[in-house]
Amino acid sequence: MYLLEFVNQVREAQSYEGLAQLPPPGADGSTPLELAMGCRLERGLMRLSTPQAAAAVSDATGLPMAPDHVSVALPQALALHAEEVASARGYRTGAAAG
Repeated sequence: MYLLEFVNQVREAQSYEGLAQLPPPGADGSTPLELAMGCRLERGLMRLSTPQAAAAVSDATGLPMAPDHVSVALPQALALHAEEVASARGYRTGAAAG
């Protein structure tokens, strides 16, 4: 699946129109991919705004929801990008995050 196809699948699950191209980066530091999909990228996950949005995206993409019920696993092809975004923001994982 191509990136824009996946982005539009996520958008349509949230009742947004499809895009022909990714938007520019946001003034708040959001990446084009985050803006396009209406999510925040974290390590291995896309965090959505509501449990309903996460459930809709999970159903549309076939990707599993995370235990927090507002995040959905990313496809492997986007995992490295999400890791880089999270690292740039200084997110921590595991016991170090506590």
